[in-house]
This record gives sequence, structure tokens and C-alpha cells, in this order.
Amino acid sequence: PLPRATISWILAAGCAAALVGDLAAATPKQRIEAKQAQARAALAQVGELDRRFEASVEAWNGARLQLAATKRELIAEQKQLAAAERARRHAVARVRARLVTIYESDDDNTALGILLGSTTLSGLLDRLDAAQAVAQSDHRMATAATRARDWYAQAAFRANAREKEQQAT
Repeated sequence: PLPRATISWILAAGCAAALVGDLAAATPKQRIEAKQAQARAALAQVGELDRRFEASVEAWNGARLQLAATKRELIAEQKQLAAAERARRHAVARVRARLVTIYESDDDNTALGILLGSTTLSGLLDRLDAAQAVAQSDHRMATAATRARDWYAQAAFRANAREKEQQAT
């Protein structure tokens, strides 16, 4: 099968040949009008080809711009992913160190241990304050670790999506 454009050109050439055959019997004015009609048809075809080419060029440029933007976004997402990974590793290291400290600690920081281990009321209050401060610190550390984990997961998801988008483009 011949491409559509080739068939169009063959038909145009056939029409032109038929018109040339008719032109021999026509008057000079009719021949000029026929040639002008041919010229207008040829110009219309050139104009249509030009519009198609321009549309193709615009689509190509748009795709290139989109690809460049996606590449920039991917680089930014990869940087965020690396920062999130560092924050996650740091948070995990802090949690591990705290767990080791709790495990190795001789302090009995339970309510009963604080109550029975205190010899004075001020000692009891000091131990309760210290236990509360440690609990608050542990809570802040756990919250920070959770935020770092979530940030890493989101950054990994976004970077993966950008990589897929870039591969599709």
C-alpha cells in the first residue's frame, strides 16, 4: 500500500495532466485562468504542509520543554530524597542510642521505683521531674524519627514518580 501523501501527489499529477490536455483546446485567457487555479491549489497545499510542519515543531518543542522541566524536578526530588535519607538515618541512630542507654541504665524510672527509691520529698520531686523530662525528650525523639521516616517515604515516592515520568517522556 502506498502512503496517503504519495497517492495525493499522484492524483494531483493526473489532474494536472488532464488539465494540460484540455488547455490545448482552450483559449489563452482560459489557459491563464487554469494555470492560476493550479497555482492557487499548489499554494494551498504548501500552506497546509507548512501548518502541519509548524504544529509538529510546536509539539516537539513542547515535549522538549516538558522533558527539561521533568529532569529539573527529578533532580530536586533526588536531592530531597538524599536529605530525607540522611535525616532518617540520624533519627534511627538516635533511637538506637537511646534504647541502648535505657537497656544499660541501672535507674529504676518506674513510678514505684521512683517512690520507693526516694528518701525525701524533694528527692521524690526531683526524680519525678527528671523522669518527666526524659519521657518528654523520648517523645520528641520518637516524633522526630516518625517525621523523618514519613519525609523519606514521601520523597522516595515522588522521586520514583518523576523517574517514571521522565522515562515515559
